Amino acid sequence: MKLYHVHRENKYDELFKEGNVIEFGKNNNYLKDCYYENSGLFTTVEKLEDGKHIKKYSSFSGALRPEVFDTFSKGNQRDLLEMLRDYINLTSEYNREIIVESIRQKQFPERPSREKCMFLTDERNLEYWYNKLCKDTSRFEFLSNDPIKVFEVEAEGNLFESSIDLLPGIYDMNLNIKGNANRYWAPSEYDLNNSYPNEYLLEGKAKILRRIK
Repeated sequence: MKLYHVHRENKYDELFKEGNVIEFGKNNNYLKDCYYENSGLFTTVEKLEDGKHIKKYSSFSGALRPEVFDTFSKGNQRDLLEMLRDYINLTSEYNREIIVESIRQKQFPERPSREKCMFLTDERNLEYWYNKLCKDTSRFEFLSNDPIKVFEVEAEGNLFESSIDLLPGIYDMNLNIKGNANRYWAPSEYDLNNSYPNEYLLEGKAKILRRIK
């Protein structure tokens, strides 16, 4: 089975070279960095002296500093609402991931951690993940003109398949998140065949075979 990694430009770019073998499972991955170590990116808007506004980006921890709000004029409330939306969404994802990881540690310790794994996909789901990351990345103007890359990889180690469709929603109540997390970590064959899109979590070694996109 061919497996692929859809890679968004980040501090680990240098590892993703053809022929390299990357080990996952010991250190935090990019998801962990974004949601747990305050390196997630948020849009802010800065007002210039000539009255114009430019988009800038701040860290997770600095997204709601009082001075950020002072950069918005009355006519720029849409930018403020967009920033608040991003903040709420990422904070909700942060809460969801904490609970899902807690359930894994207590009930499914043999499964790869979403905090430390490499996320992979197969041919059937590749187009979905590529389009999703392209859409999610479009607001990060400071990234290069080639921020999303797709690599075919050879996986070796603890490989777990589930579906993002089974992952609790970010706006679910905590009790619902706990219940749905069990289904994510222990999907039935019916779930895997009828849910979309699927994803693979790898703790182990991934050899970068080639870049395909």
